[in-house]
Amino acid sequence: MKKIIYAIVMVSGLFVFGAANAQYCGSGSGQGVCVPLGTLDHYGLENSDSVPCIVQGEAYSQSIQIKMFNFFEAGGPQTVDSIEFDGINNLPCGLCWATNKANNRYSSGEFGCINISGTTTDDAGQYKLLINLKAWINGSPGIPVGSSTVDNSGIKIWLRVQAPAGVCNAVDTSSSASNKTASTGCTTGINAPSNDILSLNVIPNPVNSTSIIRFGSLQEGRYTLNVTDIAGRVISTKEIESKVGENSLGFETSSLPAGMYFLSLYNGKNSSTKRFIVLE
Repeated sequence: MKKIIYAIVMVSGLFVFGAANAQYCGSGSGQGVCVPLGTLDHYGLENSDSVPCIVQGEAYSQSIQIKMFNFFEAGGPQTVDSIEFDGINNLPCGLCWATNKANNRYSSGEFGCINISGTTTDDAGQYKLLINLKAWINGSPGIPVGSSTVDNSGIKIWLRVQAPAGVCNAVDTSSSASNKTASTGCTTGINAPSNDILSLNVIPNPVNSTSIIRFGSLQEGRYTLNVTDIAGRVISTKEIESKVGENSLGFETSSLPAGMYFLSLYNGKNSSTKRFIVLE
């Protein structure tokens, strides 16, 4: 981050920007999307070259912890007022990003997190994300910082996609690495319905102890029902049979600690995911 702020100060007039937010989760982003743990012992992003792998066709949700920088040296002491994530692109098709802040902006020294969520069938391999920022330094207005400058300054995140029976290879961080380009023209967002699964809902939501899972299906068949937490850990798995049309089943959450979870249905071909909250 020292390098990136130095670049802002010295060559801000040379930037070319592309702050398209096509892969931003949008509605519902902000507090509750992920939880800042406040335990990161260094400034910057947590384990950005070892984010857990994404399995094709399976619901995914993973949080990356942040600790924002507060000062740096570049021709004298420079003070970071705040940094905003203005766009994160080249996510595998079907995934989107959000932070725990509605405006995606962090003050100096502030803890935060970025959550990557959704379901992808994009090609297996590693994807280097394209990050756009805005920086407020020394009381100045926000200065846009394009993804190429961010990358050249060492602020990087890689995601890896693997086939269901494939291997999750280590990230290649070299300049000659074979990074994938995400497919275009797909729907992003964790609540986008698949071809066979329609209108997945948890009723009521938030949940006290017992609720109903309701969804529509275009075919009969066996589905896998998974519950994952905000860290992407699978809490429970259940096999269910669906019928054509509306389906409903009881959903018991009394054993779950209060917090945010993700419910996903998968039939080997298509999937749908719904975010829900368990109350104390």
